[in-house]
Amino acid sequence: MAGLADGAMTATVFFTDLVGSTAMRSRLGDVRADELRQEHDALITTAVQKLNGTVVKGLGDGIMAAFPAPSQAISAAMTIQKQLADRNRSARPDEQIGVRM
Repeated sequence: MAGLADGAMTATVFFTDLVGSTAMRSRLGDVRADELRQEHDALITTAVQKLNGTVVKGLGDGIMAAFPAPSQAISAAMTIQKQLADRNRSARPDEQIGVRM
C-alpha cells in the first residue's frame, strides 16, 4: 500500500455482501447455499487479487478487502459486476448470485 510522507499507510476498504443469503439457504438448503457462497467467494477473491487488492477477511456472506487506491477498488467492483452478470445468464433463476459492494 502506498505510504504517506510520515510513514502512515493509506488504503481503500471494500466490503461485499451476498444478497439474500438467508433466503437462499432456506430455499436451496445448506449444502447448495454453501456451494454458491464458495463460488461467490472465489469470484470476488480472484477479482480483488487481480487488481492488487488483499482479502482482509471473510464475513460469512461477504468479504472485506483493501486496495492501495480507490481506482483499483472501483475496477474490482466493475469486474465483479460483469463476471456475475455473465455467470447469472446461464444460472437457474433460484441460483442467481447478487452482490452489494
